[in-house]
Amino acid sequence: MEAHTVGLVLADRQQAFAEGLGIILDATDGFAVLGLAHTPARTVQLAAAHRPAVLLLDAHLPGADAVDTLAAVKAASPTTKVLVLSTEARPSMLAAAIAAGADGLVTKHGSSRHVVDVIRTVVAGKLVTAVAAEPPRAGGRPSVEALRLGSLSCREREVLGLLARGWSTGRIADGLQVAQCTVRSHVYNLLGKLDLHSRLEAAAFALERDRDQFGELGNARGELLVELLQR
Repeated sequence: MEAHTVGLVLADRQQAFAEGLGIILDATDGFAVLGLAHTPARTVQLAAAHRPAVLLLDAHLPGADAVDTLAAVKAASPTTKVLVLSTEARPSMLAAAIAAGADGLVTKHGSSRHVVDVIRTVVAGKLVTAVAAEPPRAGGRPSVEALRLGSLSCREREVLGLLARGWSTGRIADGLQVAQCTVRSHVYNLLGKLDLHSRLEAAAFALERDRDQFGELGNARGELLVELLQR
């Protein structure tokens, strides 16, 4: 691979999607797809082996949570920029991804040209701070969501708040002084009660309801998250 070529790794649960996007990106001037992954373990393995400039990570990769996979990728290849692939296009979802350590989010419903533009943005050292607009959700949710929130235990609410800050399973366990399996149990329970499917969705859910989560961080990333949630 030439020195100026941007190396990419794609990790997505849908093989056809990953292969199709991989073909497009590999044919794009200045890009080279170094590998495709469909499991968290393979994703981390490819990150460690190739040290790609950018890794595109499915928000719902089976076998492990995207937040923990993201942390493992960053540990294996600290210079790699990570873009989360998601069907969700809400600012809160983008904020949740950035809080977890990602460099941005790409919606799967966008064009391949948009994906290329986003990759070039993060390669240039910038965070992705905008997502495509999403139609407003149907009315009547607030009361239902209030009931779901009310069903959470105090510990589950505490864990939800830490998810919103992008904390990994290990960090939450250390912070609460409990076992990692206990954290996973709390996450599993709160996802079921809130009718959500991933920790990133849970973080976005929490951020939509508490936009002051990052006001005390006092750094550029924290300020950006507050700005995103005000849109």
